[in-house]
Amino acid sequence: RWRGDRVDEFVGGTHGRDLTSTGEFALDAKGRVQAYRVRSVGGTGAYSSGTANIIPLVLGPFVQTGVYDLPLVHFEVKSVMTNTAPVGAYRGAGRPEAVFIVERLMDAAARQIGMDPRAIRKVNYIKPAQLPYTNAVGQVYDSGAFAHMLERASDLADWNGFAARKKAAKKKGLLYG
Repeated sequence: RWRGDRVDEFVGGTHGRDLTSTGEFALDAKGRVQAYRVRSVGGTGAYSSGTANIIPLVLGPFVQTGVYDLPLVHFEVKSVMTNTAPVGAYRGAGRPEAVFIVERLMDAAARQIGMDPRAIRKVNYIKPAQLPYTNAVGQVYDSGAFAHMLERASDLADWNGFAARKKAAKKKGLLYG
């Protein structure tokens, strides 16, 4: 008879989160988000546990607005039991999926309205003058220079040189980006 020890249980007793989400923004003419809606369904596995429900459906929404000043949010979360191994905690505890949604929506919105993805973020970032800032679900941000960090990351990645690198790669028959 096999009996798992603590490491066995940690590695194989549960699986990563099963979360499916859809989201949408309402934007004004300048790309400023006026409203944000997310609907999420979290599969808990065959045996419900506190972490299976709390991690994606409670902890995630605390940071689901990311580092953006979003004045109106609506989160609809649902938990469903499935015929899989129970869901358990691992790295990030619901936050990576939550932030992924808002960042993907920023990219999609920028494409749809023809705005640079950096510009739409800057328009919507929490500004340093707003700090400390409380988001729509009560999470307090006490510090942050988000636009500055985006500029720094863009410079380090040579964002403005991307088109030239992509063109050079294409001449060599390579894909880039």
